[in-house]
Amino acid sequence: MRWFSLFLFLIGVSALIGALAWWFLFWRAVVARLGGNLLDAVPCLAIENSTYCGAINLVGDISGKAPYQPLLLWAGFLLVLLSVLMRLGAQSRRKDSSR
Repeated sequence: MRWFSLFLFLIGVSALIGALAWWFLFWRAVVARLGGNLLDAVPCLAIENSTYCGAINLVGDISGKAPYQPLLLWAGFLLVLLSVLMRLGAQSRRKDSSR
C-alpha cells in the first residue's frame, strides 16, 4: 500500500507540473499574439467555463493549438490528495494495531 500511495503521489505531482507547464505555454502564446497580461489568465488555470477562458480556448482550437484544459490540474490534485489520505489511513491503522 505504501508504494502505491507513493506512485499515486508522483503521478499526481507530475500531472500538476504538466498542467502548469501546459497552461503557461498556451497562455504565454496567447498573450504574445493578442496582447494583455498573463495574470489575466490565472483563473483559467482551474476554471474553464468563464467567458474569457472559453473564448480564448475557442481561438486556440481554431488556430490548431491544443487549448489548455484544467482537467489535468484537477486530476493531479485529486491524485495527490488521494495518496495523502491513503498514507494517513495506513498510519492510523498502524497506530491502532500497535495498541
